[in-house]
Amino acid sequence: KNLLTSVAQLEQENISIGSYKRSLKNEHVKRNLGLSTWLDIINISDRLERAQLLKIRLQQKIVISLAKLTFERGLLIEKDARDKDSFKVKYDALDY
Repeated sequence: KNLLTSVAQLEQENISIGSYKRSLKNEHVKRNLGLSTWLDIINISDRLERAQLLKIRLQQKIVISLAKLTFERGLLIEKDARDKDSFKVKYDALDY
């Protein structure tokens, strides 16, 4: 459930980022026409940056959840063929 929620949040954040990018572009046009200020541009840029940081946090949360799930299912480690008392990480299991 937590993983699905994070994926849904990531999709929404991608939409938000697209909206902020369009707003920033429009604000630059308005600034060139004298209808907006640098402060307006800075505020929208700040919102865009916050949305991008949230996207990175959500991506991190998703990857950690996937790694935990892979580990819990026993797909992350395997017995080392050279040493029967050792285990090794199956790095290809982490290719998402």
